[in-house]
Amino acid sequence: MSVSDWLSLRRSQTRLSVQPLSWNENQEWSLVEGALRHESRGFFSICGVGIKAEGTSLHGCQFPMIDQPEIGMLAFLIHMTDEGPRWLLQAKAEPGNVNLVQVGPTVQATRSNYMRLHGGSPTRYLEEVTVEGHLLLTNIDQSEQGSRFLNKYNSNVVRVLDRPVDIASDNWRWFGVADIKQALVSDFAVNTDARSVMVSTDWSLLSDCGTPFLSDRSDESQCVAHLDADHCTDLRRHLRTSYQQDVSDKTQHLETIKAVSERTSLCLKRIPLQSMTGWNIEENGIRSRHFDFEVGNYGVQASDRECETWCQPLIRGLKSHRSILILGDQDGVLKAFFRFSEEPGFENSIQLGPSFQSDALNVDWAQTWVNEQESSPLISVNQSDEGGRFMDSIMRYEVHMLRDSVSEEIDRQGLWLSLAEIQEYCSTSGMMTNEARSLVSLLLAFA
Repeated sequence: MSVSDWLSLRRSQTRLSVQPLSWNENQEWSLVEGALRHESRGFFSICGVGIKAEGTSLHGCQFPMIDQPEIGMLAFLIHMTDEGPRWLLQAKAEPGNVNLVQVGPTVQATRSNYMRLHGGSPTRYLEEVTVEGHLLLTNIDQSEQGSRFLNKYNSNVVRVLDRPVDIASDNWRWFGVADIKQALVSDFAVNTDARSVMVSTDWSLLSDCGTPFLSDRSDESQCVAHLDADHCTDLRRHLRTSYQQDVSDKTQHLETIKAVSERTSLCLKRIPLQSMTGWNIEENGIRSRHFDFEVGNYGVQASDRECETWCQPLIRGLKSHRSILILGDQDGVLKAFFRFSEEPGFENSIQLGPSFQSDALNVDWAQTWVNEQESSPLISVNQSDEGGRFMDSIMRYEVHMLRDSVSEEIDRQGLWLSLAEIQEYCSTSGMMTNEARSLVSLLLAFA
């Protein structure tokens, strides 16, 4: 059974339903000290912020953000076989997901959830992830979306088992890398949490030959349907060369990012939700005519989750967005451009983000290129991001090839990185944005 067939089956059998509620119908959440808070004071809260960022479109903006100071758990269990690595995937049902069910990590849980603050059943496979004894291959903290979360991080973990564990229910299943790579370039199939863990660990775990981007097998080239076999093989060859490059001086790049962070003028101040200019607290949500998102209030029923019923606010997207990674030839080596992404939710102000992101601050050249470009993307996928906190937050992730040379001015607005450097920085906490990691996951379809 393919990942696609499995997801279709789980979606047809899921017992998750979502209904809008009025605030009066929600007995679990209330406005306390200017923020929406759960009665337990756990999980997360929705607070208001005001932004000072001289010279940017963010300056003077006020809007709600998610405050979730606890660090969540995103973890995959992997078992090595003679045929290559096998990953234990979870068909994760989330209230805000398009199609409700998407592929998630083996364990995907907030601290409040796995500490059972909801009073429900234990988080499955948590013991295999947290108890010593299995090889801990990856354990790093990675950021959530800095445009919606206040300094929120999750532990990205990979454990390698000596032998496969039993399947807890039909919501978990072992899959090989070929099926996973196909899913990575399928719409609304793999959630942002799973993508984050995959790009943060050793990329050889997504290569059935043990070395990323080495294989030129024609059947693998079909993983990206709109690229013919020759173009797919040619792209993989360029990716392989880029992956085999020596990693540049990481210290220099870190100093560059630090210098950009120190120059930023972005400053954030918390304000009560009811005091936000241009926003109205209505019967069943918090809305503004000036922003493309709102805060909705929902009741959820899910008989196959640890807790079967609950209420929660979700940040609902009102329009779709694009996130683009631009590849280009830099001195004979294929590299990707990551802009210095200034987002209010980052404590360090700056991380490396996509070349262009339609719901963020962008450099002028990238905005101009997006407005003028007519070529089709090499790879693209539609994704609903963070279905546990967002509703209908749809981002189209695209990878494009830059045909023209670039100026030194562009180089000062971000970094051109080889695949070897990208892997290094994806395995470093706080360097790559959530959206950047999702874009990198598309390249791993060729690993």
